[in-house]
Amino acid sequence: MPRREPGIVRIRQGNGEMLPNKPHGLGRLTRELRDLLRLHAPTVMAPAGINRIALLAALGMIESTGGRRRVFVFEPAYAGRPPRKGAKPGFYYKRAEHVRKAWRRWGDESAGSRGSFHLLHTTATEMGFGLSRPPWELVEDAISMPFVIRLLNRRIFRHGRTGGASSVEHVLDSWNTGTWRDKNVPASYIAKGMAVYRSFIRELP
Repeated sequence: MPRREPGIVRIRQGNGEMLPNKPHGLGRLTRELRDLLRLHAPTVMAPAGINRIALLAALGMIESTGGRRRVFVFEPAYAGRPPRKGAKPGFYYKRAEHVRKAWRRWGDESAGSRGSFHLLHTTATEMGFGLSRPPWELVEDAISMPFVIRLLNRRIFRHGRTGGASSVEHVLDSWNTGTWRDKNVPASYIAKGMAVYRSFIRELP
């Protein structure tokens, strides 16, 4: 039997010829992101019952359309310069010293997220990225992925004040709002993420 090309669904035409139809499974992700998922997924300390590859793939899809929209997203809450005249510095800027240090060093470049998982620069620094490294390096998935994994393992899955996630819903909530252990539940984000996660479960070999 001929080996199927990964990531492609084929449809049989009337003459018997097989033609590509649409991306399937991990084929919906960029090649670079697919390779990184296969490399790093085994290190995700997810509870039994959570498919680690499908989880990472779902996060990559809803955050950046599978690595195709890795654009910088400015987050005013992490900025020391108000986004409009008369406004106050961001909530997290006022609340956390490491956020203020990052903004004093890099300005608005530190107040936002990048890469296929839209990892915040200030969160990456907490995970060991380092304040001396330029925030824009995180747009490269090969650089940001280890810190994505650390965030999942250290803050979301590990038991503690914000962690202990035991379901995909918990992970999606935490990724969008910081923790699943509060009353701020992003219902539409979770619903979208679960639909994408289930589609990967169906499509993965």
